[in-house]
Amino acid sequence: MFAPADGYCTVHADYASTASSALGLDGDTALPLASTSGSLTDKALKLYLSSGDNRITAAGPSGGSLTLRDLRVTSGIDATGATTCQAEAATQAGAAAVANDTWASGGTYVGSIGNGLGQRPHLPGERPCGRALRDETCATPTTRSPGPATATFSTSSASAPDIDKVTAAPLSG
Repeated sequence: MFAPADGYCTVHADYASTASSALGLDGDTALPLASTSGSLTDKALKLYLSSGDNRITAAGPSGGSLTLRDLRVTSGIDATGATTCQAEAATQAGAAAVANDTWASGGTYVGSIGNGLGQRPHLPGERPCGRALRDETCATPTTRSPGPATATFSTSSASAPDIDKVTAAPLSG
């Protein structure tokens, strides 16, 4: 499913199901679909989509059926409830360093991440979230409990991609 920008979109699902089913987004269960007793229904879902293509999957009931006739985005982008942290605002460790780039939001990004656990930025978070999103190239679904949290990006055996910013938001809103 294509989204023109990061944010919450209203996604309509036209479906019929003989038992409870579910829609998934990028590998996570996004929302349950209630049984419609086999009758076609249109359900409006508010999902946080990343800019570009998003993989939506449907899981039918065991011992029942699910017919998904149509999925479509019908509203604009709303980022209310999402938290964005610029990578350069993070505490850097090891060789991880802020670098200038006119294409990066704010004009800087964090590079030299990886090749050892000491090279990493720590990004503080203070909002409950269900999914860490991407800046244009990488989506990483996560699940955590409400309250303060810290995201650490590292790799012990290779260089990690440069990070411009990280956005965290509940999967459905």
